[in-house]
Amino acid sequence: MRHIFTIFLIMLFLPFAAHAQTQNEPELPPTLKQFTEQGAQAYFLGNFEGMNGWVLIRQGRPEYFYENKERTAIVMGLLFNKDGQMMTMSQLSDLKRRLGDDIYATTRKNPSQTDTGPISDNTAPATATDDTSANSDVNANIDSQPSQETVPDEQSSVEEDTSMATPLMAAAPTPAERMYVDLIQSKWFTINPEGTHDVFAFIDPDCVHCQHFIRDADSFVKKGNLRLRVIPVGMNEMSARRAAVLLASANPGERLIQYADGDKDALPAPASVNVDAINDNTALMVKNRFDVTPMIVYRTKKGAVRIIRGRPADYDNVLRDINEN
Repeated sequence: MRHIFTIFLIMLFLPFAAHAQTQNEPELPPTLKQFTEQGAQAYFLGNFEGMNGWVLIRQGRPEYFYENKERTAIVMGLLFNKDGQMMTMSQLSDLKRRLGDDIYATTRKNPSQTDTGPISDNTAPATATDDTSANSDVNANIDSQPSQETVPDEQSSVEEDTSMATPLMAAAPTPAERMYVDLIQSKWFTINPEGTHDVFAFIDPDCVHCQHFIRDADSFVKKGNLRLRVIPVGMNEMSARRAAVLLASANPGERLIQYADGDKDALPAPASVNVDAINDNTALMVKNRFDVTPMIVYRTKKGAVRIIRGRPADYDNVLRDINEN
């Protein structure tokens, strides 16, 4: 197996194109920044009568916000001038002229058709612009199959002690427990939210082994009544952009499966997309010295934390480990 930890470190600090703030663009209001830190996308609409405007896209739906001149308040909704003309529409048209079809990346359709209001004029929906030459970039995981063994060592397997009455009485958390808390606090989306047992998986959209895992995931999670928490990461600039589009989409699981099945239009990689949340997820992998994707983490019935490096060789064995051990 090719060791790629160094590649992770290099990729983490590459200057990914992440919705760069221009010199004339004000800082995002803290209220909206909280959403973008979790994977939403925000685009500056411009200033009208002293009010700065933004369109925020989360779960594939646009929302519109305006901040007063003093930056002491923010309101959500559409903006009209004194004559009743919708200024938001004009600002969105300007945004489309600046960014082109990149603004459709998280919606996969003309957002003017959504019930949250328009995001552009009546142009036909289109996929985001993408540098097709960059599709030849080789993902760090593509040329070698990761090992599939479950890691049993002390750092990745721990028995949960439920006898402690209070946190003050509890023993210091093990490295595995601290890692598991990090996973819960990372940026992820869920496949099969009706499941009753969580399985976390670091997934790079352009990793062929991740794609195999995602194609298997539907039957795997339903058979085991699992919730698959997908933590998107990117080992190169293009995959980081695709991963960012996933986090801001309304149907990320469906789009990831479509992309894994060969629909390259399912996940565009627009240059304007913000990849900060993806970089945070990738940093979490580096912190825990996870050096391949997919990287799968779950708890067993008795509370032990397990790690699988690479795609599982035997899904039934994983389910038995979750439900019986």
